[in-house]
Amino acid sequence: MGSSSRSRPTPVPRASIGIPSSWNWFSHGPLRGMILERESLSIVAWDDARHLYRLNVHGQLQSEIRRDEDIRLIASSDTGEHTFVVTSGPSLSVLTREGPERSRISLPFEPIALASDPFGDYAVLASKDARLIMLDRQGKTVYKTSTPQNYRHLAFVPASGQVIAAAEQGVVASHDLRGNLLWKETMYSTIGGMGVDHAGTTIALAAHAYGIVRFNANGKREGAYQLPRPPHLVAIDFDGSRMVGGSVDGFLFAVDHAGHLLAEKPLAEKASCICIDPLGRFAILGFASGEIRFFDWANIISAEPATTDNKDRSTVSSSTARDPHEAWSNLISADEEEARSTILEPLFESQQLAISTNRRTIRIVDADGRDLHESARLEGTGRLLVAGPGGLFASTDRRLLFYDARTRISALFAGDFFDISHLLPLQTPGEAIIIESCDTIHRIRTPDSFLWKERLPGRASSVAVDHESNVAVILEDQQMIILDSVGKKRGRFQAPRSAPLLVASISGGWVTASIDEQELRYHDSDGRVKATATLPWDPWGIYRLGSQIVVTRANGQSLLVQPSDGSVLENTEPREGASYFSLPSSGGSIVARAFLSGPTMTVTDFAGKLVWRQRPIDVIHQFAVRERALWILAGRHLAMYRLPMVDRR
Repeated sequence: MGSSSRSRPTPVPRASIGIPSSWNWFSHGPLRGMILERESLSIVAWDDARHLYRLNVHGQLQSEIRRDEDIRLIASSDTGEHTFVVTSGPSLSVLTREGPERSRISLPFEPIALASDPFGDYAVLASKDARLIMLDRQGKTVYKTSTPQNYRHLAFVPASGQVIAAAEQGVVASHDLRGNLLWKETMYSTIGGMGVDHAGTTIALAAHAYGIVRFNANGKREGAYQLPRPPHLVAIDFDGSRMVGGSVDGFLFAVDHAGHLLAEKPLAEKASCICIDPLGRFAILGFASGEIRFFDWANIISAEPATTDNKDRSTVSSSTARDPHEAWSNLISADEEEARSTILEPLFESQQLAISTNRRTIRIVDADGRDLHESARLEGTGRLLVAGPGGLFASTDRRLLFYDARTRISALFAGDFFDISHLLPLQTPGEAIIIESCDTIHRIRTPDSFLWKERLPGRASSVAVDHESNVAVILEDQQMIILDSVGKKRGRFQAPRSAPLLVASISGGWVTASIDEQELRYHDSDGRVKATATLPWDPWGIYRLGSQIVVTRANGQSLLVQPSDGSVLENTEPREGASYFSLPSSGGSIVARAFLSGPTMTVTDFAGKLVWRQRPIDVIHQFAVRERALWILAGRHLAMYRLPMVDRR
């Protein structure tokens, strides 16, 4: 799986260039939102993987829960004792600080903004159909009123209980405790963000066309702070003396109450959410990539010039969510085109890595990044790397090469093939099953032996081998034929439907599934069906990992199946392009997965618990993983990381 092609995200460097940050932390998936509780100073964040996190101001994860539905909006009391969560459905839940759900109600409308009073007794919601609704913690409606526009930003004024609201299209308004409209003002500018101080005497709006526009508690416009760049986010401290914000082109700025620009510094990525400490001591920025960064006020306004070539990596998170474990990094590609064409494949039973670029040779590097070997050039079209016991097979459409990991020597197979379409290593080092043009199957032994050859009764679509060198071939008519170790037909199975058939080997037989059928079939070694199991969705792929089977869905959801007892573990997170692998743990080994989430490389256990995360400075072209070794090709550099040991005691 390490050699499969993957989508290539846009390069995104570190989130801060010229501002030293005290710590950073990463969520599981792209960040959806973030708030700071004013009294507890806990950071509450949520992502597109349905995770809700609570961190302290030192970047340490205090709690993490995963919701069953997509998280749309969150608001919290100042102490964090009550947290309101809007999820898809839509519904509104009230959570305690420890995470248990205290109550949940279904909503007859689609909320687009949410705020909580300081004590968490009430939640106010703005709907898509231009209504403002206040509910108490039990879900009882306090008031419901029409609004001038669809409000996108809401804030309770702690001192008065009024609600300040702003629409994306330029309307700012205030409502009293019964929902009555107190005042409304219109600006001809898009409003990207809003900040309100404790007394409601300073209302700051990030208006793209005007800079930061300030209103007082009576709705009177008190002026605009002109900024060099259009703002889209703003946050204000308790008494309104300090403001921080983000610009649409990725800068962080700081402003005082008089409108003086105290700082304007570049970020390598546009912030998606921003918070400031009530006393103005620090700011916290969230980014769509999933990163959260903590900046001390002194560092924000320091006179130190911002430079885009700052290589300081001393700002790594004090939280365990980001632990690089970088063993080495080498420049391996002459240019970006060569980097994009690179294929990586880890070898079995060693920390050697095979690298193939458009130069058509196979390079082998060891666990320290040193070059061990470079093969002869492989002529032909296409490239395939497959690791097996004792070494690695590499092929084009007509040439085959075997690299012996013990002797560190590679040799081309004597003679040409015609359109190699399938290649599977066998348990005997140097032996493999080769299918030419999807219709002729061979068992070969390097460097020059054909052990047997058979013509298939149809075109092969997929193939699997077991530990005894038996071969299961899926034909295009969805028939599975089984050949023994000398090429003789041993059995067959005809799928009842015409949808593509998937196959993998298991102990004592095979497992199959049809792509449009929610059923897993267990076969004996001759292909006869022994048992079936129901799947919750149509499968897209089947992979064997030791004694277990990973079944994936087209959108990246997955199942971990234990054929010996039929147990199933489901992960509903849609992670397309994930690589599944066995990761050593304190209790033996677990099934883990590595995947790209935007520009971030993430490793979790199968249930979704974070094991390791890293975001390289450059775009990730390719990655490969085996056991505790993870290789990432970012830009033109190949780096190896050692994954942490997972404690499963």
